Amino acid sequence: KIIIQNSILQFWNQLGEKAKRDFFDKLKNYRRDETMKIGMLTSGGDCQGLNAALRGVAKALYQEFGTAVTIYGIRDGYRGLIEGDYHPMEPQDFSDILTRGGTILGTSRQPFKEMRKTIEDSEETKVRRSMGQALAPLAGDLLEDADTAGRLDFIIQKALFAVRYGGIRPELTETELELTDMINPEICDLLSEQGRSFVPVSIRLEQGATVITGANMGGKSVVMKTVALNVLLLQAGFLVCAKEARMPLFYSVKMLFDDLQSIQSGLSGFGSEIVQFQKALEEVEQGYSLFLLDEFARGTNPDEGAVIVQAVTKYLNEVNAISLLTTHYDKVAENARLHYQIIGLRDVDPEQIRQELAATGDDGIQVIARHMNYGLYRVEGKSDCPRDALNICRMLSLKPEILEKIEQAY
Repeated sequence: KIIIQNSILQFWNQLGEKAKRDFFDKLKNYRRDETMKIGMLTSGGDCQGLNAALRGVAKALYQEFGTAVTIYGIRDGYRGLIEGDYHPMEPQDFSDILTRGGTILGTSRQPFKEMRKTIEDSEETKVRRSMGQALAPLAGDLLEDADTAGRLDFIIQKALFAVRYGGIRPELTETELELTDMINPEICDLLSEQGRSFVPVSIRLEQGATVITGANMGGKSVVMKTVALNVLLLQAGFLVCAKEARMPLFYSVKMLFDDLQSIQSGLSGFGSEIVQFQKALEEVEQGYSLFLLDEFARGTNPDEGAVIVQAVTKYLNEVNAISLLTTHYDKVAENARLHYQIIGLRDVDPEQIRQELAATGDDGIQVIARHMNYGLYRVEGKSDCPRDALNICRMLSLKPEILEKIEQAY
């Protein structure tokens, strides 16, 4: 075995030409019917050119002896030699190593974990390449099988989703959308973790604008997002989460939710709302669509906001789309084709909530949420937004002096 140490360059350069020729002459006399086994290690500390030296020696051996030589890489210098930590190397192991720092074999002084990883990765690459070559003729069949397995897994997951959440196949309509006892799977799971349950909601929508009113905490946004989710489930080919459903297939589904304020664009929340509204409306007007606006124009003062939403509602009545708006502005619902209201705290006695809070000491918001009725009822004729906010103030025992002033203003 020939041991290539970390001073290989200096050692080799110090040899005279005769010594170098003698070295290779002795190798040539090696019995050709045997496989020559040569171990290579780099001991001691690191220095420049070790990888180059390893590559140069390996290249010379392969050129001189071809397949009759097997080179073994001994890891971490003499430690690998003593502990038998070595591995056979292939010509490709010496490729692309000239620009790497340190040594691919590591040294006694510093193991060079990254260098060792490179060798292991190289061995793994060889295995992968070999497997790839063996499987190459089957590539077409494997890709087809993978696609089939993927589609089958998708179908199974769709079925499991439908079983878990009571999915049904809706009746397809031209324009009308009606969902009976629909649920929101995500919120169902969240409430279940809290020991609560989702209240199923029913709603019927038609071409034009429908408005949902109710105080904050009443669940207007949840209803809207539940409608959107079930519509998108149908659009994607899933069963919908409701007891009964009659639904069209929409050209597009556009939603304006949450805070649209954009610091990067320099626009206020209201400015961003208008920009996003314009973009969405352009697409909605291309074909029969579902357009959802949650608390539109909330980014400006209430008086202006109410006027703007009233005008938008009137306009959307004439657009070939189902438009669903939530709002706490008065007189908006008067301009809508349909008006729904969250039941909320309508049937709850504020005094009962105050007594429960005093007796249990529970968080007031959680107590109110337990008593909140998130169901919808259809409003016939004119009706202003409910005044649940005042009830909530009473339940949470707002200062009597402030309550008195609020009640006088009402």
